Amino acid sequence: MDPTELPEIAAWVDIVGDFDPKTFCAAHVPVAHAFALVEIFRPDFVEYQGMVLLKSAFNEEAVDAWIERLEGDRASIEGVVNEVHLWDLFRLESDAEYRAVSAIAPKIANMWISAAREAFPAKRFRVALDSSPDSYGPTLTIFTLD
Repeated sequence: MDPTELPEIAAWVDIVGDFDPKTFCAAHVPVAHAFALVEIFRPDFVEYQGMVLLKSAFNEEAVDAWIERLEGDRASIEGVVNEVHLWDLFRLESDAEYRAVSAIAPKIANMWISAAREAFPAKRFRVALDSSPDSYGPTLTIFTLD
């Protein structure tokens, strides 16, 4: 996807003449936003009961409840805890922004795999990306492979 299809970037290009991500970020992205994005794009993980879970989604009591409800099925539990709907993370105001989230979803998936492998080098991982018409926008879920 061409980033200049995004309204905010298109307006920037009209003023400065071209799109340079460094200059755009310097003008538009506060450090707090960058920090939050890094936590989403390259998350931290915790290991619990043999599962690898997104640290930001981990709540021991809730995970224990899922363990009981799903009868210890680790893949199903990881599927619940590690599921992230990208539409829930961004304020989307145009068709181009919806397309952009779909375009960056595979890149986020690659960053998740990289972060998980770095944190747990002895384990193998898969990130499922659901962009089907039945899904609520691009949805990422990371699983530990046995």
